[in-house]
Amino acid sequence: MSWKITALIAALLLIACGGNEPKKEGDKQKPYPRVRIETELGKIVLELWPDVAPNHVANFLDLVDKGFYRGLTWHRVIKDFIIQSGSPNNDISGHAGYVIEAEFSNLPHNPGTLSMARGVDPNSASCQFFICLDRRPDLDGRYTIFGQTVEGLDVVQAIGRVETDADDRPLKAVHIVNIGREDKRLPAVRNDSAGE
Repeated sequence: MSWKITALIAALLLIACGGNEPKKEGDKQKPYPRVRIETELGKIVLELWPDVAPNHVANFLDLVDKGFYRGLTWHRVIKDFIIQSGSPNNDISGHAGYVIEAEFSNLPHNPGTLSMARGVDPNSASCQFFICLDRRPDLDGRYTIFGQTVEGLDVVQAIGRVETDADDRPLKAVHIVNIGREDKRLPAVRNDSAGE
């Protein structure tokens, strides 16, 4: 009889504690929304953290839902640093016509970290984002982290190895062929979405 009481107490403790280990800053709210990106080199799945950067997540999901990113390139690739996309001009100058305020956190920029690109002004993020290829403590607290790669880190790394020119632009473009929320069916790929 005592083992049943012990098991019941353990089960109640698991329910009360949520059955989780201590949570990091980006682990306060589950399930997190996920976005799937399809490229010529494979699929990447990003988990977004609205409890860390709610405005950045809302902005990113709005742009994803509008099809803003479909057909864009990974226009900036720096080995052992980042891969960057999200510019409607397919270069570092593009933006969505507005900016959003920074939402800095204490989270680290690790391999696969999803963060928002910006200009010199900390509050100049718009639509461009990057994924880290390596641990980058120089970016911590200076760029808004809003998610993490949960599938396809090998694809992120493959994009990070493509040959680039002196301006960090891939010599052969790698596109966001398709993008959408993981829990929804992706729209059909347009015939012109892979052209540059």
